[in-house]
Amino acid sequence: MSARRVLLFDVDGVLADFVLGFTTLGHKLFDTPITDTMHQPARDIFPGLSDEQVAVIWEHVALADGFWYNLYALPTDAERKALSFLAQKHETYFVTARKGPANVQKQTANWLSDALTIYQPQVIISSKKATIGQYIISGSLAN
Repeated sequence: MSARRVLLFDVDGVLADFVLGFTTLGHKLFDTPITDTMHQPARDIFPGLSDEQVAVIWEHVALADGFWYNLYALPTDAERKALSFLAQKHETYFVTARKGPANVQKQTANWLSDALTIYQPQVIISSKKATIGQYIISGSLAN
């Protein structure tokens, strides 16, 4: 009998370029620099944006219906195909700490489906990704 395989993927900074979307929104609001995930100096550091500006951008994210859906996909075409294949063959979860509108989970699932061709992705919204991973692996969240 083969071992059950469970795959967990983070979304932002791994599959989606949150930093590009966030700083593009900042540019529209404040004419500040645009950067992407590959050039962000550290998590939660956005060059050229003050703490107050970051707070305003987060307020806009919370009110935006499509912010999470409209992010740029980081994987190449070959990586997208591989990810789609893996998600079909194994129990796969996408765990993200995204915040914002009530439909953030649905936006994320729709984005995964449309941008990465993941069939019926299972999205978990939580800032406690390691804990979620432990629960899933132990079978607490398994179907």
